[in-house]
Amino acid sequence: TGSLHIEVKDTMNADDLDRLIRAITVEVYRKNDVLLTAVGIYSANTTDPKAMEARNKVGEIVLAHPDVLQMHGFYFSAQEKTIRFDLVVGFDAKDRKQVIADVSDSVRKAFPDYRLQVALDTDFTGELADSN
Repeated sequence: TGSLHIEVKDTMNADDLDRLIRAITVEVYRKNDVLLTAVGIYSANTTDPKAMEARNKVGEIVLAHPDVLQMHGFYFSAQEKTIRFDLVVGFDAKDRKQVIADVSDSVRKAFPDYRLQVALDTDFTGELADSN
């Protein structure tokens, strides 16, 4: 069994999401013999130019930190004054929680009026592949 997360356009409706999740579940099972117990979704800004600009800026800030492998699940809301995203931090980082704190501080400096929701995520696939 397994679970995964996908980024989807913020314009998708529930029916589109349901069909996509079911198709992914079937395809993963057929190709890998893995039964997905959950498919989580991240909504991605697709129509707001300010949000896309913010994503690029935050991406530059985040990836400037050497222990950060990836950013995903990014969503920007000017109306709510929030920015949320997940960070994949390498297992070789001395203090993964401190990396999150440092990245968050850097992003707050660039977006002082926004509340951040930053989650630590793990890339088990890459870590497991490296250990073989």
